[in-house]
Amino acid sequence: MDFGIAAQGDLASTVLPWTSENGSNASFLVSGQPNISYAIALPPGSISMSRFADRVDVGQFRSFPSDVGVTDGNGKQMIYVGATRNAISLTQQRGNYSGNFTITIVY
Repeated sequence: MDFGIAAQGDLASTVLPWTSENGSNASFLVSGQPNISYAIALPPGSISMSRFADRVDVGQFRSFPSDVGVTDGNGKQMIYVGATRNAISLTQQRGNYSGNFTITIVY
């Protein structure tokens, strides 16, 4: 997921999941049996992107499809995920921030 360039004092920024890969959202391939439904569990709270000791929180994760997906006739489906990055404080250190999050597929 890529929130782009932000300056000190910027407001919160949202990356939408959309229905296809767009360069900002995250994408995951689910594969299994054909035409089977599965549940999608996103992080329930916030995660932190960090740069050394500095942090920016990201939360309000959402996906497409939302909650439940169905594999296609080949047993595959793409999931696209977006989230909201909190506002950037006026004292936030400049630099590249990164973090990890987990989605769980209940098949």
